[in-house]
Amino acid sequence: MNKKLSAWEDLTPEDLIEKMFERTDADGVLYMPSFFTEEHGDRASLRCVMSWELPGDCFSVLQEFDQLRSAIEKIAERCDQDGNMGEGGYDALSEKQKEVCNTYLTSFDSDAAFDFERIYEIREKLETIEDVREICKRVGAGGDMDQWSADYLRDYAGETVTGEEEDYFNRYMEGRIAEAGKRLGDHPFAYRTIFHAMRYWKLLTLKAPDFILNNEAKALASALALLRWCKKFEYVDHAVRQHYDRLERMSEEELDALSRPKNANSRKSLVPLFVYLILLQHSGAEHPLRQQEIISYLADEPYEVVIERKALSRVLHNLRDSQLGIYTDKRRGAWHMGGLPEEV
Repeated sequence: MNKKLSAWEDLTPEDLIEKMFERTDADGVLYMPSFFTEEHGDRASLRCVMSWELPGDCFSVLQEFDQLRSAIEKIAERCDQDGNMGEGGYDALSEKQKEVCNTYLTSFDSDAAFDFERIYEIREKLETIEDVREICKRVGAGGDMDQWSADYLRDYAGETVTGEEEDYFNRYMEGRIAEAGKRLGDHPFAYRTIFHAMRYWKLLTLKAPDFILNNEAKALASALALLRWCKKFEYVDHAVRQHYDRLERMSEEELDALSRPKNANSRKSLVPLFVYLILLQHSGAEHPLRQQEIISYLADEPYEVVIERKALSRVLHNLRDSQLGIYTDKRRGAWHMGGLPEEV
């Protein structure tokens, strides 16, 4: 697997959705690798502006994904390697399975107007051209020209597509995207969600190895989460995401050293006290505060401190272990139980 994905390796699809939620910062911005097999692939990361805020938002996607995957797997059990259903066919499916089949697994009507062999050839050319551009960009920025890159440029630097081929491929994609929009709503990730649902079903019928199935399920999970909660997105360089990946891999000591203020009197050094006061004044067992709410309180007067969700998680963890009456729950939030701590 590409080393650029190291912090995102070995995840289940459910872990991936939770990681996406945890990585979304206080401004709703999420940097993540692209798990999609089309377009940019591993050449760039995604910068997404998400609208989810509460743990329940994440839970709803987890639940929807588990139901979708279960239905696809049950449908695949009834199919041969060519996708043909066994005894009873479509009529033997449950109502839920029929809904999934119609929405996610039925071929696009617009495909009938195109030659798949030609589409495949054009896509191969476009991907090769993009690979050549990436190598040239890397080398132009001062990167090393390894032997594989040199050989690739020698063999494929002259690859081109004609204007007619590009127009043909664009019309093919536009037809699919338009039909996906009718099925799941006009959203950039509607097509990707259906595309990866189809691929997951096909790989199941072909009895693909588990690691291939897991990778495709992750692509489906990320597409579904983005379909439900992403407001806008763009492809960006890996650099910002890799920064957060490095933070995640740091030890407790390294994180402490990194977050320790150079000026002991800086306001950020008082964040644990500020968080404790916020919980003391604004929370209770019946009214826990979620991380986004605490971050909002910190940003306002009189505290006026901006911190990331990951830093707040560490503060809450330490407060919870300090016997100050602070309780935390992954889904409900954090709260203070009882009055001020007794004097000692």
